Amino acid sequence: MEPNYKFQALGEDEEKIVKKHFKGDGPNKHLVNIVDENGDYLVTVNEKFKELKHLFYNMKLREDDVWIITSPKCGTTWTQETTWHIMNNVQLERTQEPLFTRSPFLDMVAIMGMDLEKAEEMFKKFDDLPSPRTIKSHFPLQLLPPKLLDTCKVIFVNRNVKDACVSMFHHFQLMTAHMGLESEFEDFAKEIYPTGLCYNGGGPAYFSMLKCQYDNIGHPNVLILWYENMKKDQRGMVVEIKNHIKYDISEKQIDELTEFMKFENYQKSSSMNKDKEGNWKKGGQFIRKGIVGDWRNHFGEQSAKDWDAWIIEQFNKTGIQDKEVLDMVRI
Repeated sequence: MEPNYKFQALGEDEEKIVKKHFKGDGPNKHLVNIVDENGDYLVTVNEKFKELKHLFYNMKLREDDVWIITSPKCGTTWTQETTWHIMNNVQLERTQEPLFTRSPFLDMVAIMGMDLEKAEEMFKKFDDLPSPRTIKSHFPLQLLPPKLLDTCKVIFVNRNVKDACVSMFHHFQLMTAHMGLESEFEDFAKEIYPTGLCYNGGGPAYFSMLKCQYDNIGHPNVLILWYENMKKDQRGMVVEIKNHIKYDISEKQIDELTEFMKFENYQKSSSMNKDKEGNWKKGGQFIRKGIVGDWRNHFGEQSAKDWDAWIIEQFNKTGIQDKEVLDMVRI
């Protein structure tokens, strides 16, 4: 099957901004937008994705797959690890094993710029993984298998957009050797994230993903979580996930997993905080802070006001009528 979305090239001025802020040959080079059949924006990827798109769209699904789908830097890894443990009888000692080996991150084949042959090999490995699989992606549903929602349990995770921006900036800085970002936060928050001029599309993709989620609210296979609520009641998050995916673990296991996945504990134990390739900024961590409201330490007063106006404008375009969702986006 062929997907029905389309690719759109960046404009000349947009290309200039990308070249101004990103250097090298990483995923932020040769960007292209994806729009749906109505011309509505979905996400930004690199040119390499064009020859790999069928691998994502036609991936073989299993009824016992559980998918974690989020915008970047919204608590994906935390949710992914928690869900994997629920699905695998809370084997906490296995947290030292690379998470992406236990739970595939599909988007890596495009982020790493794999050629078609290597990408096909990687998807073959995904297909060979034993059941049940915990699968992660930052792509909206339109790029993924069309029967995904009707076949698998899906967990969406959101976070207030200002904190997501801050976390993405630090993520790009951490992986400067690969991502190629050469900008300060003020420029990132003005010229990159809200314009979507980076891989994964920053703010515009955040709101596109939000619309995608709430268009499907009420579907029996859909669970929508918010990072801020998960931080407030972590045990409740574990229970909510296990109930949604219909797994039984004991009260003792729930307590053990809750304690283990407290941010300060998981930060120390996570395989994601081990830079085996030596590509990270010295002293940096993938699991960094996890603080709700850290944006206040990065945004100036005027910048925050400008963003508040932009948030309302973008939110109104989603058609979501629930004011509580808007309050979570701008918390």
